Amino acid sequence: MEKTNHSDILLSEMEIPKDWGETVFVAVIFIIFLFFVLLAILEIFLFKYMPALAVFLSAIWLIIIFLLVLSACRRDGGVRQFLIKLAGILSFHQFAQIVQKDTSRKVLCFGYKLFGKNFYYLKIQCDGIKTVDWSPGQGSRGLNDWHLCVWFDKDMATTLNWTPSDKPRTGIYVGPSLNKYRTEKLGDLFIEFLHKADVPAAQCDQKTLNRLLGKCCITSSGLSPSGKVTSGESEYYAHSIKGWIEQGAKVRVLETRGLSLYVEPAVTESVHQITNTKS
Repeated sequence: MEKTNHSDILLSEMEIPKDWGETVFVAVIFIIFLFFVLLAILEIFLFKYMPALAVFLSAIWLIIIFLLVLSACRRDGGVRQFLIKLAGILSFHQFAQIVQKDTSRKVLCFGYKLFGKNFYYLKIQCDGIKTVDWSPGQGSRGLNDWHLCVWFDKDMATTLNWTPSDKPRTGIYVGPSLNKYRTEKLGDLFIEFLHKADVPAAQCDQKTLNRLLGKCCITSSGLSPSGKVTSGESEYYAHSIKGWIEQGAKVRVLETRGLSLYVEPAVTESVHQITNTKS
């Protein structure tokens, strides 16, 4: 279990909602999964009384499970962190905290309370947080499966191990999947939670972002599909809704979600105008 030091200062805390139905479903699946693992172990111990094929298949099954668990342990930062994440299924008290580690370093901690103790499954240095926004699930109609997401630099996460193939920036879902309205409300509360602790990414003025709606910006980095755009002397985090966009391209702001802009190539607007003129 990761603990905060006694010298750490708690700056801000927010309770993260959890879906009871989803939690019960995952718990049932885990129990069924555990049952078959124990059954496979039992068959191997009773190999003298079991058919050879059954023992062989049980051994293959256990090897596959072992490799999957080993991979998960490596990615989560060790066996302890893997078990902490696994036990989090049983906790309904999920939270996020901003902790002051020293005079200059703040850390965003995601965790849960179980049996009266705090457990932390992810810690991110606040300087590494890039943006907070929300979007629907992939391949869905976006009715009731919107997710709040925190994007951060992977090198600033303190409890995860990364592979060279991982992108420099990654994200973590916060809370359950909800409809768009409830996700927006949760997102606003989370941004306010960051703002109160003076997290740099949350200091962006929402009114300033809204004034960019319909206007054009220049990509200061390639959007694949996320990156940064500039307007005047200011830089903003953005997502492309039209796939990859190269650096230096002109884009138009279609929507703001949280601290992010959602953009498309500005040339699309010209193409539409030409098409409408011809028709």
